[in-house]
Amino acid sequence: MKKMYVAIEEPRNGLGDTYEQFFKTPEDAAREARSLWDHLTSSEKVKTHVYSAVITEDDLTAEAFDEINISDTDPSCADGICWGLYHSTDTYPGSFDSDSVD
Repeated sequence: MKKMYVAIEEPRNGLGDTYEQFFKTPEDAAREARSLWDHLTSSEKVKTHVYSAVITEDDLTAEAFDEINISDTDPSCADGICWGLYHSTDTYPGSFDSDSVD
């Protein structure tokens, strides 16, 4: 089964923009999520949740496989799948989650 890893930065209150970056390896996604977190100010950290996750084919909407949605220039599209059209994610060993940072 194909997988994609993602680093996500989102507002805790659900109001505002969510930023996603997609990676082929779990290490790259976790490293990017940690970097995003480390670059936030203390006041931004209170309002923001940053984490890395894995997306499998089972986590995708049907539209993710529709060639109309798959772009050669969209970084969330790879291997004939638009990975940005997911409905759920999961953690993985070594994933980063700002809620678990001291």
